Amino acid sequence: MVTKEEVFKNLKAKLGNNQKISDRTINETLDTLIVGALETEDDSTFSDRIFPVIDTLNRNLIKDNSDAINDYIAKNPPANKREEQNKQTQPKTPEPQGFEELQRTLLELSQKVERQEKMETLNSKKRELRELLTKTHKIDEKWSDEYITMFPIQENDDITQLSTKALEFYNLSIASVNSDTSPLSPDGRKKPIDINADFSDIVKLKQETN
Repeated sequence: MVTKEEVFKNLKAKLGNNQKISDRTINETLDTLIVGALETEDDSTFSDRIFPVIDTLNRNLIKDNSDAINDYIAKNPPANKREEQNKQTQPKTPEPQGFEELQRTLLELSQKVERQEKMETLNSKKRELRELLTKTHKIDEKWSDEYITMFPIQENDDITQLSTKALEFYNLSIASVNSDTSPLSPDGRKKPIDINADFSDIVKLKQETN
């Protein structure tokens, strides 16, 4: 039996002082990977199996930071040796303008990493919600895709709750589409739902029921 809390502790221990990615990134990546845990695995063996994924994310972030610093140094070389010798008696401090530019570069890199992490989180949640809708609740794939597109997922959304609301919405939409038709079509089956034609009406219905 694999427990998320113990696996999280194992992964942080393996990263040790080299950890650069946030705990949130580890947790959100673990949310995606833990669904693939085998029944025969325990916390230790599962941690060993997925650690390369976490280690790669961590190494990529370290490399991005290193590349940004090296790029800055390459574009802003130090003053020539003669100028440095003339200033030997003065304390060495970064040039104000160059230091500010370095800070700005690092800030931009941090924001880029944050955006990437947010995008990875949202994409992971979308995949998880789609799987719950189509595999667990047996909802039509096209309907599920339309629903996820029209009601964007937020970082802090609970996917289980979203899937439950989506199922309720799906049942309401079926009832709404078939409410003005006879119970059975001439061939003895319920009329199929036209997602493209009816989805705006379904959205309106959901808003009215909230």
